Amino acid sequence: MKNGLKLLAPIYSAHRMVEDYVQQAYLPAYKNYLALSRDNFTSAKELAAWRMDLMTKWSDVKIRNVRYQPFDEIFAGDKVQVQAELFVNGLRPEDISVEIYAVQWMCRAISLTAEQKPCSPRPRPVMAGLFMKGT
Repeated sequence: MKNGLKLLAPIYSAHRMVEDYVQQAYLPAYKNYLALSRDNFTSAKELAAWRMDLMTKWSDVKIRNVRYQPFDEIFAGDKVQVQAELFVNGLRPEDISVEIYAVQWMCRAISLTAEQKPCSPRPRPVMAGLFMKGT
């Protein structure tokens, strides 16, 4: 036990933890404060105006007509060609990013109604859509 503490104490200590907080949180926050407060807070005002513009226009941003080539299998890192129409409501292209996600459709039907169709014997990946987020 003593040996374990002797080996681990330099790695897991309050001093190291405080040093990590200073390097990873406090100093970057202070540098951001200096950058945003320069020139009578001009950068902070520009950032606030950009965020307000993004928030007020975001609800009218739309993704429509998503098109892609169907596939039976897809793996992380595979390339998939996707096309979509984006209405960005006056936002600049650099203000948004579009991410594609795929999900695997799993059939777990217990009973089928007249409107439901039976599932294929093997689960099949299906492109679910696009996700758009402000940068």
